[in-house]
Amino acid sequence: ADAAVRGLLDQIVSKVEELVDCSGLGSLPEEYLDALRAGPNGWFGMIAAMLRKRRNPEEVIRAVQDVLLRIDKRVVVFVDDFDRLESKSKETQQAIAAALNQLQNLTTVQYVLCVGWMREGAGADLLKLTRFQELMPEVCREEVIERIKVLRDEAITGEQDVYYPWNLMKEGSEDPLYYSSLTASLNTNLGPQIAKLVRTPRELRAVELETREKWNGGLKGEISWYDLLLMSALKVSEPHVFEWIMREPHIFLQEVGYTRPTEEQKS
Repeated sequence: ADAAVRGLLDQIVSKVEELVDCSGLGSLPEEYLDALRAGPNGWFGMIAAMLRKRRNPEEVIRAVQDVLLRIDKRVVVFVDDFDRLESKSKETQQAIAAALNQLQNLTTVQYVLCVGWMREGAGADLLKLTRFQELMPEVCREEVIERIKVLRDEAITGEQDVYYPWNLMKEGSEDPLYYSSLTASLNTNLGPQIAKLVRTPRELRAVELETREKWNGGLKGEISWYDLLLMSALKVSEPHVFEWIMREPHIFLQEVGYTRPTEEQKS
């Protein structure tokens, strides 16, 4: 938690220093100063003593508050995807929460938490950190599909001569991303499923980013773009389901002849 507090304060101090010279808020890292003090030359020890400043987070917080009050400015900290840290490391989320809690008494520093829909057991700690909550409205499903179609076109831009089996459509066949609100509840094709998974503008942006980065990062031409899109949507919107698939792929791939590796094969 202490490391998270210091990291957050370093970011705030860096932003404040863009407005005013407040170098006194920081100092060289302790390990550098310890190395100087342990050097054979006595001058190094004196320099280390001169450079060493108190790095107590509470003292830095008070100093930041004083500087911002003097220049009549505020700092707003945006913490995006905070809730998604939980699936990776509960300790990390708790450390960041503790760091944000240190800022509660600062009138010149505010923060905005960007989180998804609160699921059972996941939202209690987050809601305690915020004085005001505003729900993001669901994004229009037709807009989701239109944005995803643009993303698909981007994936093959300039590569019309490249053979992508997933991009071949038989004459008269339906676009995999076809969506109609009239038939969406009965249609099990990819389009309606993606529209149901991606509920908010935040999730839509995250799916676009995840799909684009993975496709251009080495998966282009290696897998079906539609498979990548679906896995990206699951990873963003239903992370627990995604992790389950990653842990137990044999459950979901039995129909395509997947054989679960033995413990000997794993080793």
